[in-house]
Amino acid sequence: MGNGCTSAADPIKGAALLEKISSKHEKFVNTVQITSDDEYLISAGMDNTINIWSFKDRKLIDAFKEAHSGPIWSIAIASDNKHWFSGSADLSIKIWKLGEKKCLDTISKAHADVIQKLVLTKDDKYLLSCSHDRSIKGWDWKERSCVFTIESAHTFPIYSLAVTSDNKYIISGSENKSMKVWDFAEKKCIHEYNDAHLYKIPEILVTNDDKYFITFGDMDSEIKIWSLKEHKCVYTFEKPNSQDQIRAIALSDDNKYFISMFGNGTLKIWSLADRVCLHTFQTPKEHPGGDCVVISHNNQYLVSALHDKTFEIYRTGLKKPKPVPQKKK
Repeated sequence: MGNGCTSAADPIKGAALLEKISSKHEKFVNTVQITSDDEYLISAGMDNTINIWSFKDRKLIDAFKEAHSGPIWSIAIASDNKHWFSGSADLSIKIWKLGEKKCLDTISKAHADVIQKLVLTKDDKYLLSCSHDRSIKGWDWKERSCVFTIESAHTFPIYSLAVTSDNKYIISGSENKSMKVWDFAEKKCIHEYNDAHLYKIPEILVTNDDKYFITFGDMDSEIKIWSLKEHKCVYTFEKPNSQDQIRAIALSDDNKYFISMFGNGTLKIWSLADRVCLHTFQTPKEHPGGDCVVISHNNQYLVSALHDKTFEIYRTGLKKPKPVPQKKK
């Protein structure tokens, strides 16, 4: 256990705040996502609006006002970088396509309460959703049909959801401090972590090799690394005393780095393997703070959404991921 910020020197060169721009939202932004080709950024929030940005040009190219009739809590983007999905407090899931000026389809009453999180399986075959109604659902989004429901998956509202890249396991996190690992095929809980954190668990991120997953607690502000195979916490990053509560985390595509965002807007870049803080983006005392952050897929940029309805865009100074070798046919 440790705070991880004990390195003698900052190993990252060139990390800096590049610019601050209006989010073009009228209220807080709840989620920001970037397409895997780093061409577009999608933002959504409390104003029921979804905005589509050219990430390279930092220009708004589409705005869907009243995309939902309630706050939008989650966006998921398919690997084709064309189809994407939104989940809302209005109980619906909507299916969209980049370039189209309207929603392709709406799954009304997808849940009986707020839809908190959407995630796609790596093959994009299924869209998974979790809700304050305590259920987890799987959707064949091409057929617009629900293929499974895990009723009463938790005894309290579910705030976080993840699926392993091999589609073997689903991991869920609840308001009552618990996490569960589910067998995807059997839809059965195979392990439960009680008191994983002090309060609700807003985020679960799974590494690409499916060996570990990362979580943080809403009140304890501890980041934890868990072994999926051993069903135990293998490391805890304690919150530095000088920092505010952690509000969001993000994981790089190559799994070398993860980002933590504090309530006062401070961002930290961490080495997942070495478990040390590589760089801290300090913020002034009057900084508005925020609730979500995303790292570009080429590791070059961070985008944080702030409470003053702006985005801050940072250069990370990190190396680009190495190209993944193509399998021989």
